[in-house]
This record gives sequence, C-alpha cells and structure tokens, in this order.
Amino acid sequence: MKNWLSLLLLMLGFSSYAQEIALEKTVQDLTQLKEAIQTYNPALELYNPGFEKQSAALINGIEKDPLPLVDYFKYVSQMCALSNEGHFALGNWEDTVHSGFLDNRYRYMPLSVKILEGKMYVWVDNSDEDEMKRGDEIMAINNWPAINILDLIYKAFPSDGGITTYVDRNIELGFSWLYYFYIGQPEYFDLRVRTTSGTVRDYRIKALTREEQFANFEQYYPN
Repeated sequence: MKNWLSLLLLMLGFSSYAQEIALEKTVQDLTQLKEAIQTYNPALELYNPGFEKQSAALINGIEKDPLPLVDYFKYVSQMCALSNEGHFALGNWEDTVHSGFLDNRYRYMPLSVKILEGKMYVWVDNSDEDEMKRGDEIMAINNWPAINILDLIYKAFPSDGGITTYVDRNIELGFSWLYYFYIGQPEYFDLRVRTTSGTVRDYRIKALTREEQFANFEQYYPN
C-alpha cells in the first residue's frame, strides 16, 4: 500500500509548480485520496471506524478558493492521518511545497524541541535573540497552549493506530517546519516559557530562513 499511496501523493497538487490550488481541484484530489485509503487500507474499519464521516467533514469544511499550497498540503496530511496508518510518504524535500525550506523562500521558527509526557521543551534555540535555554518548558506560542499545538500536529501526522510515541520523536526532528505547515507562518513568535528555575518568562523571536538558522547555529556552537 505504501508504494501505491506514495505514487498517488506525488500526483497531487503539491507536486505541481502552482502556489495556489482551486477549491474544485482540492476537493477532487482529497476525494481521490479518501477513496484510495478506503480501497488499499484493509484495516481501516478497525483503526478508524469513523473515517467516512470524518473525511467527509474535512472535505466539506474547506472554504478558501483558491487554497494556498501550504494549506492544501495540510488538508492532504489530515486526510492521511485520519486513516490511523503510518505508511505514507507525504512528498519530499524537492517537491514544490517542501523546497521552500531548502531554497530559503520560507521563514520559520528557529527552534528545536523535545517532547516529554505531553509537554514541550526547548532543545536548541537558533534565533537571533538566543535567550532561551535547553530544558525551558514551552507553555504557549502566540497565545496557543503547547498542548493544543501538539494536538493540531497529531491530527495532521499519520501514525499507526493513534500511537503518539513515534509521532513525538518525528515532531522533535522537524517541529519548526511542522509548525509552518500545520499551525501558521507568522513573522514573529511570542513564547511563554517556564525556565528551568521555575520562572515564567515571555520571549519574542523572529522567523528565519534555513540559511540564517544554520549561520546562528555555527556562531552559537562553534567547533
């Protein structure tokens, strides 16, 4: 099933060069993906007996026309996640929706995190500000509680049977770009943090390109 779905996903809109996808095209693609999941996932009824109703609600809830490519990708991801099946290849770093990171068209959160028991902690701060420390607990980002942010990412990240342990490790590997895809693309991030000493502090950091983040990392952590 994984190979077939990988081929299907490559045929969807984020493999094109368009930066916006018409609503009609979005509905057609998501309907095709929905039907493919129903056909090629024999355990679908076991893992998610509510898939039919939930997938229909997802499609019917789309209102933007045209849909920005990043939002289109989010809906594709959410459809895949509804199957509770982890064997999906959601594009690659060379497709249109992902390549913006590598060619520095996207500015995104310069932060990596660790997740432990549903809480999110600073791991590496590559921001220009460089004020947060490893181990600080992230309580909220742009007034969204960290637990709500994780929940939204879970809803767009395919996993086997709703098991979050594997997903947590993958979120840790790519939290900043997952936030970009599934939460938003703000210019600044306002973070409420509980420091390792127990003090609650507020920080504002600026979104940066990949190149800018790597430059900061090399400056902060020289060989």
